Amino acid sequence: DASFGVAPDEIDRVYRPHDDVVVIRDASYGVPHIFGLTRYATMYAQGFTTAEDRMFFMDVLRHVGRGRLAELIGYSNDFIDRDRSTIGSSPYRDEDLTAQVEALAASGPEGTSIVADVKAYADGVNAFTAQFAERPELQPIEYKLLGITPDPWIPEDAVAIATLVGGIFGRGGGREVENACGIARLSAALDNRPDSARQIFDALHFVDGDNSPVTSTDAADYELGRPTSVHSLAHPEIDCASLKPVNAASPSTIRSAGFAATSS
Repeated sequence: DASFGVAPDEIDRVYRPHDDVVVIRDASYGVPHIFGLTRYATMYAQGFTTAEDRMFFMDVLRHVGRGRLAELIGYSNDFIDRDRSTIGSSPYRDEDLTAQVEALAASGPEGTSIVADVKAYADGVNAFTAQFAERPELQPIEYKLLGITPDPWIPEDAVAIATLVGGIFGRGGGREVENACGIARLSAALDNRPDSARQIFDALHFVDGDNSPVTSTDAADYELGRPTSVHSLAHPEIDCASLKPVNAASPSTIRSAGFAATSS
């Protein structure tokens, strides 16, 4: 049952990581249910409880997002850091991450609220890790094995992790720049008929094989989700002739009519 709240006979632990918040963990799965009097306290408890459950994993993600995993768990993982530099996340310097936080804070009420939430979350994470000195049993075993303690959590860590996620899905799931250039080349081959090129692309890209695994037998008409107008920034002019691979050693691709597909 994923509904919010815990029945009296399902309560495992009740505690207050902050004066203005109560956390109740259920007995069946240990899920934290957070009841806050203020937004700050609620986000603070979100950081605190997430660190309770996932601190080392969070630490790994922020290091991978910066292309600096080797400094956390050893040089044998430097190939992961090299890979990060090819998908657009780790080329951000620390000052670039800070600039993004500051720009978001200055973007208007919504941006200011998001940054305040991230800072409250960071305060909660740091409140949990601050207990390690007096209560070493709370420290994840990975830190004990490595002989280290985590650095303070900062808002920039959220940006580093977000760029990691964006890099993974932007490269591994999309290859959108190569697809866009493929459509442009196909359009040129069809006497500059972009609509026809897009129809051919969609027919190739979205085809379902009879043996393809699916998670639902219900058909979904994704055409209905297409916007009637698209912001110009979503379709920048791309100089396809100038594109070069970031990493010549990256996995080979198979190109048909200019489209890219990772070989398997």
